[in-house]
Amino acid sequence: MHKKKKGIGNGLVLWIIGIYLLFPLLLTFLYSLFTEWITILPEGFSLNGYAELFQDSYFWQSIGRSLLISIVPIVLCTVAVLLAMYVVVVYLPGLDKIMRTICTIPYAIQGVILPISVLGLYANAPEPFSNRVFMLVCTYCIVVLPYIYQGVRNNLNAVHAPRLLEAAQMLGAGKFYAFWKIILPNITSGIMVCGKLFPDRTDVSVLSHAPVGSACQRGYCGPVRRDAADFSGSFRTAER
Repeated sequence: MHKKKKGIGNGLVLWIIGIYLLFPLLLTFLYSLFTEWITILPEGFSLNGYAELFQDSYFWQSIGRSLLISIVPIVLCTVAVLLAMYVVVVYLPGLDKIMRTICTIPYAIQGVILPISVLGLYANAPEPFSNRVFMLVCTYCIVVLPYIYQGVRNNLNAVHAPRLLEAAQMLGAGKFYAFWKIILPNITSGIMVCGKLFPDRTDVSVLSHAPVGSACQRGYCGPVRRDAADFSGSFRTAER
């Protein structure tokens, strides 16, 4: 009986938190459906704004770029960190301190320093290194690295990967089979959770605006060039 009451209380708390987080989004959606809302009740229901938005080609291009920039860095970083940490945890545990130091360096990099450094290094580089979307994807890979590393490391240690691999080999399983069919399924849920942990930092807007600027708002996300005659180091968009 006590456990049942505790479960009801936990569910109620989750519902309250969920409603609290979704309430601003719901109000924003309702506000977008009306032309005026200066009194208690809104007036002028209209879907013209959504019709114009869905017909705008720049909108769909921005959605595609947003999905690309959001998903690709997490996938690339997760795969790279997972393979590296699996080797470190199972075969080379002495390198764990070195991996921790390398993967936690981005914690100390401020949001203003990183994009300016990337621009200064790759502004005049050949394609695809000077491409704005490519630079932003690589920048986000660096930013999300500490979060992915910590999640993968904790999950491998939680399932005791070396002992799990040893037990699988004793039963006749190969190393690749043990990793693919035994260890990876046991840590998949944890990997998915850490993959969703995009850093909630106040400088994310700086990270996205500095390499991209306002050019992508006009539908162009091509390479970035730095004017050699400008000694202040300003950057400009390359001519098509």
